Amino acid sequence: MDDNNLEVAHFREGTEEDLPFIYSTWRNSAYYGTFGMQEAFESKEFFKYKTNEIKKILKNATILVCSIGDLIMGYSVYTGTHLYFVYVKADYRNEGLGTKLFPIKIETVDHNLTKIGVTIVGKKGLKIRSSDNES
Repeated sequence: MDDNNLEVAHFREGTEEDLPFIYSTWRNSAYYGTFGMQEAFESKEFFKYKTNEIKKILKNATILVCSIGDLIMGYSVYTGTHLYFVYVKADYRNEGLGTKLFPIKIETVDHNLTKIGVTIVGKKGLKIRSSDNES
């Protein structure tokens, strides 16, 4: 992301119109970017399960979206001090957008970590917990 993108990028709360993009990217990232997921699940079975899991999470979660106009560059999903997921489109990675989408008071992260998530958890010293333990 260059300086021009940063100047026009807008951070906002997620809307109903964002949900198809959020479901799609979250499911794909979880399936293709999580250790052992492809070996453990048939894709159809996994995507059905993950869709239901995301739906439950989104009922009580805050969604923070970064966009330029209608183009979503990335988003984060969290409740209180628990982070479920951060996603940044490939074109905008390694430029600090993920850091900007990372809520300040996060103490725990969801146990379904992507390969990138494992690295971030280690750097930030966060605790890992199951979505089922969310208060």
